[in-house]
Amino acid sequence: MNFGFILMFDGSQGQSTKLVYDETIEYIRASELAGFSTIWLTEHHGKSNRLCPSIPLMMSHLSSYTDLELGAATILLSHYDARHIAEKIGLLSNLAKNNFLYGFARGGNGEVLLHDDGDECKARDEMIKKITELFAHLNNHADGSFPKPEQEQKFFLASKDDTAVRYAAEHDLGVMAGQKWTLDEVRAVRDKYSAYHPQHKPPELMLSRYLLINKNENDAIDRIRLETERRKMQKSKQIYDDKNPLKEWVLANESPVGPIEKAEKLFQTYKDLGVNRLAFRQATFDFTDTISSIRRIGELIKNMENSQ
Repeated sequence: MNFGFILMFDGSQGQSTKLVYDETIEYIRASELAGFSTIWLTEHHGKSNRLCPSIPLMMSHLSSYTDLELGAATILLSHYDARHIAEKIGLLSNLAKNNFLYGFARGGNGEVLLHDDGDECKARDEMIKKITELFAHLNNHADGSFPKPEQEQKFFLASKDDTAVRYAAEHDLGVMAGQKWTLDEVRAVRDKYSAYHPQHKPPELMLSRYLLINKNENDAIDRIRLETERRKMQKSKQIYDDKNPLKEWVLANESPVGPIEKAEKLFQTYKDLGVNRLAFRQATFDFTDTISSIRRIGELIKNMENSQ
């Protein structure tokens, strides 16, 4: 199983933009030492505390700091011209030594409100339309109008929607499952994908999970809940009339939140589910806690590898 870390570029604790970016480099260094293989980048728009509006630009910057695989989790295609993103993919492939992964999504509540009038169906339909255009550009660049990608690209789609899952299966895309999905929801999407796939293959499955290693599980969950509530109180009620609330049951039963022994048991559960890529998302935005959790998970991964 491939292990990765998700960068949120979050300034919720009042950090300057420069400090957020400096902390990002420290998270990458800790991930390298922990034995992770992939760094995932998130994109947000219209949020004062989320400071990465362009994943391709940030990928180019971070490629000078790490040889790890860099993944987009996710690019919000409805915000862009598809050719614009195809050009960036080709450019990165020629400029940087890293492998790149590209995930696409319709965006969170705030992004849908900002760009798609709050219409989730519109945002999802536009995403699929733009993906089709993107692939057409990447597959038909014989005119040399933008740099041809020099390596095979991997693409993922993040959605539970039936139309999107069918599209992913029919085009052999991977699937990205969010940190708030229950494992039953992940399983249902996996099975739906296999039913739609022409060869009935399961998807390459990336699962995001909150990470907070703490001896006491209840304390860890309380910290995540309180910090989530604090962040949401700082935002517009129009954006955060909770369509996607924090699920404490998922934290308690299906996420590496609490003792390290719990994480070890969950890793086997994820493997049995068909998870190929496990991506850890910081559960609080305390720098010290996050670095500590990455290190503890790294020790677990190394111990598991040594025991095989």
